[in-house]
Amino acid sequence: MKKIILVLIFLLLIIVLMNYTVGLIVFSSDNGVIKVRPIFVQATEIELKYIHSVAQTQVSENFELDNNGFILNKTVFESYGAGLPLDGGDFKRKNGKFVQEGQNIRIDELVLRVSRTEGQELIVSGEVYDLQLLVEPGQRLFVNFYSPWNYLKLSFGFN
Repeated sequence: MKKIILVLIFLLLIIVLMNYTVGLIVFSSDNGVIKVRPIFVQATEIELKYIHSVAQTQVSENFELDNNGFILNKTVFESYGAGLPLDGGDFKRKNGKFVQEGQNIRIDELVLRVSRTEGQELIVSGEVYDLQLLVEPGQRLFVNFYSPWNYLKLSFGFN
């Protein structure tokens, strides 16, 4: 009986530790889940790259993860114009680009409308995802971050 209790405590400890060190990036569309990628939370860098629809120049947004989603902490763009950020964080010019850092904007879910313009990528810990290969242009792409426990609860309908 003691061995069973020790094994259960050990398994519970592993589940709790995994919940804080391992996470899941989930790509989905209006039609359901497309891809699930396990990640190590502390080592994960997320970068969204796209061509701005008005300026027609590269924009890069960098995110951190927390237990409930994404935190936008840096935006880099090549030209400044309509629709590009100015508020929040430190705004400076660096290496010929505009850099806005320290916004700390909390985002529960990334909802992206994939366009026909090439160059839309989400980079997760160095792995590049071409958004046009995940959904058709014009479609919505949802990107979520879950702990393994929360993903299991969601998958089985427990909120």
